[in-house]
Amino acid sequence: MSHTEAEHAAGAWLLLSKVVPSSPRLPYGKILDAWESMFSSKDVTATTCCHILCVMGDIAEHLNGETKDRIVADLMSWLKTFTLSLEVICAAVETLYQLGRSEDVKETQAFLNQHCGELVSVSEAYLAGIILREKGAQNLNEELMVKHLHTLGVVSLHCPAKVGKRTVLLVESVLTTHCDQLAEGPEELPLSLPLSQFKANSLPTRVRAHGVITLGKLCLQHEELVQKYLPVFARELELGTEVAVRNNVVVIMCDLCVRYTNIVDHYIPNISACLRDSEAVIREQTLIMLTNLLQEEFVKWKGALFFRFMVALVDPVPAIARYIPLHT
Repeated sequence: MSHTEAEHAAGAWLLLSKVVPSSPRLPYGKILDAWESMFSSKDVTATTCCHILCVMGDIAEHLNGETKDRIVADLMSWLKTFTLSLEVICAAVETLYQLGRSEDVKETQAFLNQHCGELVSVSEAYLAGIILREKGAQNLNEELMVKHLHTLGVVSLHCPAKVGKRTVLLVESVLTTHCDQLAEGPEELPLSLPLSQFKANSLPTRVRAHGVITLGKLCLQHEELVQKYLPVFARELELGTEVAVRNNVVVIMCDLCVRYTNIVDHYIPNISACLRDSEAVIREQTLIMLTNLLQEEFVKWKGALFFRFMVALVDPVPAIARYIPLHT
């Protein structure tokens, strides 16, 4: 602990974040003091913030109720500023979960529904203000939009019951256009709207790329959304023109394969076709994701998959060509 405020603070917090789970006795008072210092400071790096948040989550079970409530309030006010970096948002939400976790599953879920559900509502209101307002996208703060989308995706994993069809369609509208239907109000919204492919709109590519990730996270908790959007994702891989969007579609489809293996299996040929993509970043991402799925046996060697991997062995990018011999 003596090094957490010294020159090597980042390394000290990294080490502490690794040893805390297996250490029965720790100076919790000093850790809480460090938390207070970080919360009030603007000079702590994002990486160190993540390590401190990790430590706070690991010691949560040793804190009394009053201390937990105070830290939860700090985290919520911090998250609702939407000024945190994306990695800190993830770490903060995970710490929030650790602070609310108890032996009673229903009590834990009630805590998550309250706090994560509040963040869902805040981000949904922000998205509605951009998407439904005439000329709302013209004065768009791209960074803020990305942080709202990211926060929505991360917290939705903890409170699926708080994600309504309006939320889903607002996120979908980041990738296409449903403003007319959404403006009618949630009670008039159909369960789904026809969509065959994402269509370009006035939003920046970076925002749309994060919209794909958020939509994928919503799918992780709702099987009916998987059934609806998988064909759309596959179509986007085939016809999409935005590299960042298509790259994130590969990531999401592979993530969905872990949870919905039988459903996504039908689309493995669509994903593996990206091993021949004209963009090296997509070929590499596809190779990494599919290799992980094969190693974990979520995907089997069948169809054209083996031959597409063989083609990757002679990829013009050396790092891609070397990946298979090193990782399979």
